[in-house]
Amino acid sequence: MRNFLLVCDNGSGEKITIGYRWPLWLDDVDGLTSSDFDVDTEKGNDQDGEHHKSSTAAKRNIVIYCWVKDNIQAMREKLYSYFPRGETGTLYVTDEGITRKIDYKPEFVHVDPTGQQRKVTISLVCPDPKFKAVTDDRVEMAVWDGLIEFPDDVLELPTEAFEMTTKRANLAVAVENASNVARGLTVQFIATGTVTNPSLFEVRSQKGFKIRCQMHAGDVLTVTTGFKNKRIMLKSDGVEKGANNMWVFGSTWLQVEPGSNVFRYDAESGVDNLDVVMSSTPVFWGV
Repeated sequence: MRNFLLVCDNGSGEKITIGYRWPLWLDDVDGLTSSDFDVDTEKGNDQDGEHHKSSTAAKRNIVIYCWVKDNIQAMREKLYSYFPRGETGTLYVTDEGITRKIDYKPEFVHVDPTGQQRKVTISLVCPDPKFKAVTDDRVEMAVWDGLIEFPDDVLELPTEAFEMTTKRANLAVAVENASNVARGLTVQFIATGTVTNPSLFEVRSQKGFKIRCQMHAGDVLTVTTGFKNKRIMLKSDGVEKGANNMWVFGSTWLQVEPGSNVFRYDAESGVDNLDVVMSSTPVFWGV
């Protein structure tokens, strides 16, 4: 338990650490390990039990209890200013060497008015109840390998034309999701020449998306499919702009589903001029 640590980052470059150490000694914390789901059912005529309509996850309420014993007045003012109303912060939870994070909105901070040591209660509401890994999983589906090797003591270039790199394209890659929670993707289509209508599909489900556009060398098309972050951005000639109007009707905002996923990219023309990088953040129902 001594390795258990909470770090609150208020998004303004300030961090407060709460653990088994002063100045904020952790007493207890609620809301880290439980999952709360709202289950909607409907009863039909002459039906035993009820019919399941939907299940959705409720918001998460994390309540931190800790103690302060020195410079109590200054710490009280610091806590009040550190958790301002309406601001979004990030809570990092480290347990047994594993760190996960979750975004929060402050609900309240209470410091006991009397005592040599004062009990502090911090309530954080997390509209998205899922915890996330600190680092993303990243897959380069098409990369460039160098072809030039030099001996340690010789640097000699041939006079005739020669290849410096070669492209190693993996049109399909397997992505494993060890969690039981689906997660969004960030997909970058990077054009090294002319490309028409790039697309990405999950092979097993046959679901996917296509973007109706023509890309030229240097263009970068970024598609994100995460929770409350579904968008398309196109960067061309150094200018980035929204491109949701290029979304082809009937496409699916692909997720990394639990288990094994096999993603394949393509284009109506110019697929050899396309580099693709996929990244996603593992998510969990608890710490």
